[in-house]
Amino acid sequence: MCWRNPSTTSELLIVDDASTQPVDAVVAGYDDARLRFVQNPSNLGLVGNWNRCIELAQGRYITIFHQDDVMHPDNLALKQAVLDDNPSVGFVYSNIERINELGEVFSGHWITQPADDVTLMGCEIFRMVAETGNPISCPSVMVRSTCYRQLGYFDNRLPFTADIEMWLRIASGSDVGYIHRPLIRQRVHTNQETNRFSGTGRDYQDVLHALSIAFGRAISPDCASHQRQAFRTLARQSRAMARWKLRQGKVRVSFRYLGVMRAVGNWQARAVNSEDTFHHQLLSAL
Repeated sequence: MCWRNPSTTSELLIVDDASTQPVDAVVAGYDDARLRFVQNPSNLGLVGNWNRCIELAQGRYITIFHQDDVMHPDNLALKQAVLDDNPSVGFVYSNIERINELGEVFSGHWITQPADDVTLMGCEIFRMVAETGNPISCPSVMVRSTCYRQLGYFDNRLPFTADIEMWLRIASGSDVGYIHRPLIRQRVHTNQETNRFSGTGRDYQDVLHALSIAFGRAISPDCASHQRQAFRTLARQSRAMARWKLRQGKVRVSFRYLGVMRAVGNWQARAVNSEDTFHHQLLSAL
């Protein structure tokens, strides 16, 4: 990670989630008053450690950054400027490049992004999710700390999709800033925590759970209008994954994806209109 921020009020908080690596020895090699190191006495897991970072953070703005990714030297300053200049923006995110284990760029963002820097109405994030799936790279996000304090922390029930549920939670009541310049290099490798879910069927089960939470709470009619499309997109993607896994001979995994598709289909057949029962109706179909 490269960190260039002239502000003396910034902090770099490193939270070691009971790692077996000598993180403390590495941190000790840096002499910077803005750096703070905390070691968890036991492993909290991905989402639990994110929440621990938020609890410990003291700044007005918070970026949760992963240990294997790389940020552009101007990343923090540019995103801070967006939040400083736009009080209606709850969080800002940027374009990214994806890199392999060797640090080589192999692609850009996995989803087409806006062509320019822009301030989006929060419901635009609901539309983007509804049409394509998760459009936001987690390490590219900077959030106002007040959003976390007022809306709550990441949902521990969502081991794979806690991030997108949080972005939708914030976007339901705030605008969202976007910077077109790639300010993050997100590393893709076999040892990532999310690989425990990707391609197993449990990933889309967790997406279903996240969407049901996001659309199951009281949100504006504009945001709620994207509900049906979001689940149709998930059902279409689940069907494609089920076929792919079946061709690979992974029958059990294929059935998990079919289960997600069936859960969405059951909801559509019932034409559930009550927000109070929406979340339970969907999940009970799995």
